[in-house]
Amino acid sequence: YQRRVHGEACNLGGRQMLEKIPNMSVHSLVLFHATGTHTTADPTAPPTPPPSPHPSRQGFSFPTLTASELQPKLERVKKAFVGVPIQPNPKSGYPYSNFTLTDFVPMLLPDLVEDMADCCVSMAPFANADIIVSESDRGGGPLTHACAMRTNQPYCLANWYAPNTELSSGAKANVGYSGEGNIYVSGLSPGMKVIVVDDMLSSGGTAEALFQCIQQAGGILVGAVFASEKVNTKGRARLAKSFPNVPLISLCYFSSVGTETIEASHKDTLI
Repeated sequence: YQRRVHGEACNLGGRQMLEKIPNMSVHSLVLFHATGTHTTADPTAPPTPPPSPHPSRQGFSFPTLTASELQPKLERVKKAFVGVPIQPNPKSGYPYSNFTLTDFVPMLLPDLVEDMADCCVSMAPFANADIIVSESDRGGGPLTHACAMRTNQPYCLANWYAPNTELSSGAKANVGYSGEGNIYVSGLSPGMKVIVVDDMLSSGGTAEALFQCIQQAGGILVGAVFASEKVNTKGRARLAKSFPNVPLISLCYFSSVGTETIEASHKDTLI
């Protein structure tokens, strides 16, 4: 087994714990000590080169695909959400399915994420945004990173636990499958123009909470794009009431009724 990490706090014993696992090797890019008021470099580690400056977006051209280039990618995205077995929540009856992007069943293929990101960037107003916001849970993270690599924009991922910082905003989320929780966004400054990226628009609870966090931080929502939309759980109608001026874009539409998901369309969101 191998465990690869970006940073390792040498004084907290994580490496020693992992190396008790037979045949486990641990590789860290940066070693540091977490003591006192600031982290410090590990004196036994080779010096870490300074980070490269973030490339300028001046004159940057946002990639867009033609309709004929988009069509096969959108078809592939749709196939990832249609014809999937429905497993209702035993308590609430909420129609849930295990998708490759949201639950990694089956395992998520990188080129599918690439196709999704191509479609998102071509169809949504990334050019109007300063930063991308998503959630760290499930498929939002991989999709957001792929979009950011195309648009040269920074991003931050919301967490479902309170961060140890005052530079964050939080909101209560009422999510269709799992019920109530709290979501927190860090890294935003007042006046930032924000586009939201996520794996699915379902009941709208997570998206609504993300929008509230962005608004609370003083951000300006320019739009939201979702890899998929479950039309029968009315998330679009919910967001239209609470955030009527935010454009909502979905790459594909499906309905969760019966035993497996079926194809739907944008007009089904209006029913």
